[in-house]
Amino acid sequence: MLLIAWADVEVENQFTWTWFLELVKNDLDLGEGRQLSIITDMQKGLEIAVENVLPLVEHRKCARRVLANWCKN
Repeated sequence: MLLIAWADVEVENQFTWTWFLELVKNDLDLGEGRQLSIITDMQKGLEIAVENVLPLVEHRKCARRVLANWCKN
C-alpha cells in the first residue's frame, strides 16, 4: 500500500469524497481509472464517488473487516 494523498474534512460523505477524488484524479492524470485498482473499507459515500469519478477503476472492498468479524464468531 502507498499513501498518495490525504485531506481533513468536517464530515465524511459522498460530496467530500467526490471532491477529494477529483483532486487526486486531476493531479495524477488518472483519466477514467483504466488499469487502476482501489481498495476501500466502508467509508461513507466513497463507493458512489468512485463510481462517478473513476468509472473504469477496479474497485474492491478490504477483507480485513470481514475477516475480523468472522474471527469474532
